[in-house]
Amino acid sequence: MGQTDRAYQQLWRVVDGAVRDAFRKHGDYLTPKGRHSAKRSVVKRVTGTVLSFALQEAKRQRELAVTDAPPITGEHQAAGTPPAAGIQERQGCDYGHAQKRLPRTLTRQADRYGGEAVSHVEHLGDGVEMHLGDMLEVLPTLGKVDHIIGDPPYEDELHAAVGKFASLRNDGKVYASQKLDSLGFDGVNADRARMAAVCVEASDGWLILFTLAEGVRAWRDDIQAAGAKWDTTLAWVKPDASPRFNGQGAARGFENAVTAWCGKGYRSWNGGGKRGVYTHLVNHGRQGEHPTEKPVPLMAEIIADFTKPGQLICDPFCGSGSTGVAAVRHGRRFIGIEQSQRWFDLSCRRIEAALKQGDMFIEQPKRPEQLSILDGAA
Repeated sequence: MGQTDRAYQQLWRVVDGAVRDAFRKHGDYLTPKGRHSAKRSVVKRVTGTVLSFALQEAKRQRELAVTDAPPITGEHQAAGTPPAAGIQERQGCDYGHAQKRLPRTLTRQADRYGGEAVSHVEHLGDGVEMHLGDMLEVLPTLGKVDHIIGDPPYEDELHAAVGKFASLRNDGKVYASQKLDSLGFDGVNADRARMAAVCVEASDGWLILFTLAEGVRAWRDDIQAAGAKWDTTLAWVKPDASPRFNGQGAARGFENAVTAWCGKGYRSWNGGGKRGVYTHLVNHGRQGEHPTEKPVPLMAEIIADFTKPGQLICDPFCGSGSTGVAAVRHGRRFIGIEQSQRWFDLSCRRIEAALKQGDMFIEQPKRPEQLSILDGAA
């Protein structure tokens, strides 16, 4: 089966899924208003997917241009022109312009429409990889991992409120007068039970998922229904959280993370009798592109408390890649899953940078090696 055939199959799968989701989410589709809402949701999702296909093709063509570039010759050196210039002349296009503008534009538009990207895997280092795709489809194919630590989408109630309050950021890069129209992804309510089930099945140890306080009970019920041992709820205290700009009540000053044990036997962690309260600034060292980015120091502390060096951590909701950055800096192996092309690219860049930087005090993950039975023989 060729790449085009696979793309068509995936597109039809997206169309079918979009229609089913539209009917499930818009229960009043028998009314004119409901039909209009369902139609818009289908069109947005399919349009975003087509744009994502175009983005992948643009990147593929760019890679082919680089691969097919002729070697540097004396003629190029004398003229001071790169080898790729010959390709640009023959095909009548400016690959430099396409490299800078087209992928960026398609990424922005695909993210705006909420489309699905063409699934693929990026190997960033030994024991470190990123998967582009839907976690409900990708995670069951990976087999067991040691732990799952991630930040699923927020509850639908918060998504509905976006646009009624000012930007989540207060570090000066985005002003309070600028409002978010959307977080760029759907709420978790419709898929929470299925997400919990595949996470419990895949984890051989801890399952740690961030959520608002309003979502703790729902996550607990779905995780327990999937067969995991419920443990407790962590609290992330945010000293620099945004105030409540309308002044009609208290602002959110903390966020929760639910924890459950999916492995066999007793729970294992490194914190002794430590309380599950983590105090970290929201905006300190923030990369800044993702609207709900988690601080790397927060993820690093959680990883240090709940995992051991060399273990395999999976974040099925990778977003900006903070979990992956913290994992590789602290000598853990990592698998990330992200369905948005924009955030997938961001995660890859940040994790690659963390791998290059490393940590002088921590041994980085190494690829397992099969020893010969003759090793050590006299």
